[in-house]
Amino acid sequence: VLALKHIATHGIETPNVARRNGAVATLKEVYDATFEKQWKGMAQERGVGILANDIFAFFPKSTDMHEMQTHENYDNFVAFCKKRVTERKMNNLGTCTTNTINRRLGVIRCCIAHAIKYGMMNASKVLNPDARESANYGWKNLPLQKIKDKHALTVEEEHEVYNAAKANGDDVFADAFYWLID
Repeated sequence: VLALKHIATHGIETPNVARRNGAVATLKEVYDATFEKQWKGMAQERGVGILANDIFAFFPKSTDMHEMQTHENYDNFVAFCKKRVTERKMNNLGTCTTNTINRRLGVIRCCIAHAIKYGMMNASKVLNPDARESANYGWKNLPLQKIKDKHALTVEEEHEVYNAAKANGDDVFADAFYWLID
């Protein structure tokens, strides 16, 4: 029905319809505008694209900026990110740190800031409009947790490598190996 109304109003040939003044932008529109202004051509361009893929795997691209501002969305997004990162094919140890999730939350905050600055979103509609939360708009970073030790070798295997190097007379390698492990 909406598509038929759109065609009746704007015709078939119109690729983009001008946004009404004061209308709320979608997450995809805001992300694209933020990306162009902030990350395109910069060193972090590729990394932000990866983070955005995770964001758009949870939020549909057509979600408007006001719709996504709920505590339920925040909690579900955090849980989704943790599950998605943990189950990645290349995540050999199946771990996910809060820093990984916080990076995605940072991209969302940048989009919210851009939307407010350029009138694509009302500042009073953010997740937490409290002045004390103005820096994060309610999309708070999770507290940092200690990173789980990720040993490629067990302690016994480390000792075997060290002892084998010592037995072959390669003291420099053996000492460097232990130093690097430490």
